[in-house]
Amino acid sequence: NNEGQLEAPDQEFRALAAGHHFTCGLGLDSFVSCWGDVPINMPENQRFLSIKAGRDFVCGISESKRLHCWGAFEQGQTEPPDFEGELVDYELGNAHACLLNSSGQVQCWGRSTEGQVDVPEDLMAETFVDLDVGYYHSCGLTTEQRVYCWGTDYEGSIDAPPVLANALWTGYHHNCALNPLQQAICWGGQSYGLSGG
Repeated sequence: NNEGQLEAPDQEFRALAAGHHFTCGLGLDSFVSCWGDVPINMPENQRFLSIKAGRDFVCGISESKRLHCWGAFEQGQTEPPDFEGELVDYELGNAHACLLNSSGQVQCWGRSTEGQVDVPEDLMAETFVDLDVGYYHSCGLTTEQRVYCWGTDYEGSIDAPPVLANALWTGYHHNCALNPLQQAICWGGQSYGLSGG
């Protein structure tokens, strides 16, 4: 609790998002409150439908259906790109983030040193239905139930197995998916017994 991230205000929330040394809450009135090492440039007088947190930054969908981000900005992580269609999903990692639009296209922004924001050209024609991001990598699930990942290949974190998947989750350096039999298939960093299948 060095930064006060455990000292929640006395109010009611309908959603929470936690970063490295801070927590943000979406109040019942749709306004955002943050405590701890509060991310800078938090929007004022803005109501939100949802919020999510990365390591040192936050993004949220406002009532006007726009995506706003604030906090650490040195690597462009608070500057989401323009996109076509409606926003379906967005996920935040260490210093990068990705969004999924209603056309099934994935766009990423922020830290790009490890290739985590560069969707491979051979995936540009794919239609995605889900996405998630890790520390230095990103993954997406297509309409054909295939998982693809890009970014740094830490202990196989982007080497998705050739299996059908219905859902996808990403950790710091590993990933897991549910196959059609509702079995968990995991791959990537195995330093703590995180992967298997």
